[in-house]
Amino acid sequence: MEVFIRQRLKGTSIYASDCRLEISFMNDGWQTETRRISFPGPHGSGIFRIPFEPTLVMTDLYEKSGGAATSSYKNIKSTGLYDYTDTYFKLDVTQITDSAFVRATHNWVPPDSLKVHVPGLKLSDYRYWTIEGIFRHNLKPREDSSIIKTHTLITPL
Repeated sequence: MEVFIRQRLKGTSIYASDCRLEISFMNDGWQTETRRISFPGPHGSGIFRIPFEPTLVMTDLYEKSGGAATSSYKNIKSTGLYDYTDTYFKLDVTQITDSAFVRATHNWVPPDSLKVHVPGLKLSDYRYWTIEGIFRHNLKPREDSSIIKTHTLITPL
């Protein structure tokens, strides 16, 4: 399996060189293999042989690198409110029939721009979230129309 990776910048205009980062591969049974990828600068790739077919590929699952992201994961087995430490994310599970693995990552860099403009949608200029996991359609979060309060997205009245 080939994995492509790129750096994002926060508070600097200089990319790191000789980078090493852990990549974790997970299958539907939550079996995990973690390997290290090395790349010379702004971007790179690595080829990995994994003893199973991965369903999910994650960077820095165990938070060993000091990047511009904070993440937390949970093995969810019951309903309730789950607070993902240091990510400014909460998941309110109202229904679940089997266990689910859910990871929330708060990326402290601006998101990539949209390839297709969506009227009325404004992206933050300094952060975004990535929610990933293995939940096999058995996880029902509370439907909520509230927005995450990001000061650059709120327009004063």
